[in-house]
Amino acid sequence: MEKIKIKREWIVEIIDIFENFLDEKNVKIENEEKEDIEDPAIIAGSDYDHLELDLIDLFELMGIEVSEMIQGDGDETAGIDK
Repeated sequence: MEKIKIKREWIVEIIDIFENFLDEKNVKIENEEKEDIEDPAIIAGSDYDHLELDLIDLFELMGIEVSEMIQGDGDETAGIDK
């Protein structure tokens, strides 16, 4: 049985879902890294990186391999490979 693989874009999409939810609830997360940015994302900088790595670890614990995101590879979909 081959290991399931997902593209890293799926991790980005999951974080975007949480970002949108927090925005709808008008939640703000303080982060010094965002101080110089006019309109920063709610989840940004090291907070984003921490969440992304935690999600990658979770998928890998479930036996799902997360492939690197390749910019401009011509594939705009975040698919699943087996």
